[in-house]
Amino acid sequence: MIAGDIRGQTKSCIDDIKGWFDGEIILSTWNDQNLSGLPKVSKIIQSDHGPTIDGLKNCTNLLRMIRSRLAGVKESSSEIVLVTRTDNIHKGMIEYQSIVARYPAFMNGYKFSEKMVIPAIGTVNPDHQYWGKPFHISDWWIMGRKDCIVNFYDIEKELKNNIEQHKEHLKSVNILAEQVVFMTVLKKFLGVDLFEEKTLTNNILTANDKDSYSRIISEYWKWLLSNFIVIESNQHKLYHNIKYGWKDWGDENHDQCPKNPYLLKEIYDKKYSEVFS
Repeated sequence: MIAGDIRGQTKSCIDDIKGWFDGEIILSTWNDQNLSGLPKVSKIIQSDHGPTIDGLKNCTNLLRMIRSRLAGVKESSSEIVLVTRTDNIHKGMIEYQSIVARYPAFMNGYKFSEKMVIPAIGTVNPDHQYWGKPFHISDWWIMGRKDCIVNFYDIEKELKNNIEQHKEHLKSVNILAEQVVFMTVLKKFLGVDLFEEKTLTNNILTANDKDSYSRIISEYWKWLLSNFIVIESNQHKLYHNIKYGWKDWGDENHDQCPKNPYLLKEIYDKKYSEVFS
């Protein structure tokens, strides 16, 4: 299921998937998008996916993101769904069942879903304090059971309430759309409220309460490991450049950036073994 606005890479995204997958392909986009020249897909969903969110840096299209993904996944006739962006390229099948079978463990009280598979690129390593962006699950793609992904994105009511309640503070922090989605999911399904102002402040490392921050990160690892599996698959060249030591990746302070901010599979595997040994 491909979701989002139509971009220059969208034709290649569809063509590449059709090269190795002959099943149902759904395109979920907005009603003002030009579909001319795109390859044929199984279903096209074009509707009004809502307004932008003004005043929240990096969260402008938050509602549009969850609406387009939710609308597309609901139309899927498959039990297992890969949800990807319109600017992604996928070169081969992700063997969901075999991956999930290798990572069955979870912690009671931390699980809100059957395991979903996500890419390393865009998923920030919780221990990478340079960015200070935990609760950042990649929005590049996600794969899992249809009902689990529906639950993950069926959060509009709760999300609006969280934004309305904390909008002034959210305006003052550099929080990303993916963080808001994940924090809303935690609050909805596990009753964990990370929108409280002090927590958000610790989240971006502007407070001196390092003990509190360390506790939050320890908890986050348990949520992450209990619900998601991180793999390195079809990664963007940017990911490999960062992984193998290239630091000039667009950040103005790149000279001080310690290694890869993304969650490498070897780090995920090591933490999984430590937590569930």
